[in-house]
Amino acid sequence: MNENLNNQENGVMDRDDQMILSLLTAITDEPETTQKDLSTRLGVAVGLVNSYLKRIIYKGYVKTKQLERRRLRYLLTPKGIKEKSRLTFEFLHYSYQYIREIRRNVKHAVSPFLRDGRKKVIFYGSGEVAELAYLAVRELGLELVSVIDPQHVGKRCVDHTICDLSSLTESGMADVLLVLESPAQKNSSEVELKRIADDLKMQYVSCFK
Repeated sequence: MNENLNNQENGVMDRDDQMILSLLTAITDEPETTQKDLSTRLGVAVGLVNSYLKRIIYKGYVKTKQLERRRLRYLLTPKGIKEKSRLTFEFLHYSYQYIREIRRNVKHAVSPFLRDGRKKVIFYGSGEVAELAYLAVRELGLELVSVIDPQHVGKRCVDHTICDLSSLTESGMADVLLVLESPAQKNSSEVELKRIADDLKMQYVSCFK
């Protein structure tokens, strides 16, 4: 089974399609952009931008027009506009699936503790996944008391200032430590988080893949 079919089954948009959509969108927004600007905007190497630009030009999605000082203007062709519309629809479809999956996973992970009257939750992880998890938590009538993310301390997330692990000091401050992202990606470990949860009499619940 090829990667594209695997992505479809897992509810994930194909990476090539994501990159092409990002490029077509960026070019639509700024036709006189440069490969360096595209690299910065998309957060990828210039070489990768160059490779994908050659691909979408070859496919007839984009054409170029020579400007002064060796600059180029990138223009979407009718075929490119049609492809951008198709990929945008596909992106929205997969985004909806992703949102449903996150909310379903959080509800499945936390629901068993509702029967015990446990209401207070702490998130480990921030960003988009925390925002989606917050919707599920509110639907269940739970209270989010803190958001922990060692990589984004001091920033805001779902009406909370993000804290470090060191802020977890009081026993009983929450009932559930809901882990939304891999601890390894945050320079922590699952063993460490489980120990902290146990020390503070919190239930450790993981819903990241």
